[in-house]
Amino acid sequence: ASLVVSLLLLVAADHFTPLSARIMALYGYGRGQKVNLLVSDEGAGVIEKLGVPHQACGPARRNVVCGAEILSGIGSEYLIKLGDTTLTLPKSMVISRSANVPPGL
Repeated sequence: ASLVVSLLLLVAADHFTPLSARIMALYGYGRGQKVNLLVSDEGAGVIEKLGVPHQACGPARRNVVCGAEILSGIGSEYLIKLGDTTLTLPKSMVISRSANVPPGL
């Protein structure tokens, strides 16, 4: 009986996994969903101090990070991918985001 229940749980979990990915994509989270982030001065400083290469949206716009991928927003931090680097940034340092990023960024 426990084997049958375990098998049913495995099948059910496998069935609903794509659903959570679709929900995350709907709100702009997940791999491949590029966004622009407006970060606080402190957030820009953290990114710079970590030496994370990123594409700033112009020389005078240090607080705007282009082409970021938000992999997760669970808890008090965002898990962000910039190029080949993955980092966390407290949500308090992210002021806003824009999901309307032109293709190719």
